[in-house]
Amino acid sequence: MATDRWNAEVPGPRPDFGALLLSVLEQTTLRLNLRDDEGRFMAFNERPDILPVARTAAVGRPSWDRAQYLRADGRERSTLDHPAQEARRTGIAQVAKRLGVRFANGEEHWVLGDFVPVARGPSGYEVLSVLQDTTEIETERREAVRLADELRRAMAVATAIAVAAPRTCAALVEAVRAPLTELLPNCQAGIGWRVDGEQVSRMMVLSELPGMARFDPTPKKTPDVGQVIARHATYLNNNLGPADIVGPRAIGTDPVPARSALLLPLNGARECGVLVAYSQQPDSFTPARVTALEALAPALAASLDRLERSSEAAA
Repeated sequence: MATDRWNAEVPGPRPDFGALLLSVLEQTTLRLNLRDDEGRFMAFNERPDILPVARTAAVGRPSWDRAQYLRADGRERSTLDHPAQEARRTGIAQVAKRLGVRFANGEEHWVLGDFVPVARGPSGYEVLSVLQDTTEIETERREAVRLADELRRAMAVATAIAVAAPRTCAALVEAVRAPLTELLPNCQAGIGWRVDGEQVSRMMVLSELPGMARFDPTPKKTPDVGQVIARHATYLNNNLGPADIVGPRAIGTDPVPARSALLLPLNGARECGVLVAYSQQPDSFTPARVTALEALAPALAASLDRLERSSEAAA
């Protein structure tokens, strides 16, 4: 260890570097660890708020027990590809490296780390790692990426409506089916319009899932539609139970129940409608997806107004 060589080579009083190191490790607000020239942990402070790892799970080993390293893009990173190992092999500091750790219980923690070679040994350099927790920042970054992706898909739907300028139900369905299915993957979706109270007189089916109850194209009473329209508020339930009654009336025997439901009001200048989507999976409608759909709502509402004007002109 570097401190042992220092004590052997430097004359005069010999401070207890081991005690000094432990003192620094315990008092700092960062997570520090020291690896030997073979890449094994020699010492580190226990900072469960940054990475919940006990000394007994790592000292003497090249990696934390039952932990998986992750690259910045979320893919698995091998132990040999770790920035600390790069610093150990080359003697070049690895600065501001973003990496994650996934533990056996599924928890992910993200850190921003500096990995600095401090002394050379027979097999490489001893490396001091200084880690700062960035889990919350990483979560926000990923959510921003998801939101941008969902908004891109919503823009594709709005563009399809603008280009097609549909004046019939069939034309509207044809224009939005593909891009809206990309925005709502693995969902059963439809647009209801000519809403009077809770009565939906028309339902345009955009997508259906095998095993789920089909949308009934005839006039029907749909729970919650009246409140959705009146309150201009999205209805969202990502954890439907078997006793929940949701959605348009079903046709079929023993359909697969929905686990997530979304009803989005489409309040236009003349016409009221609702976008209805169901999924067989819980937690299907993420905050980013709901935000994108709400941004899309005015374009869908305007298309319903256009359909109403076209039907009046044809009458």
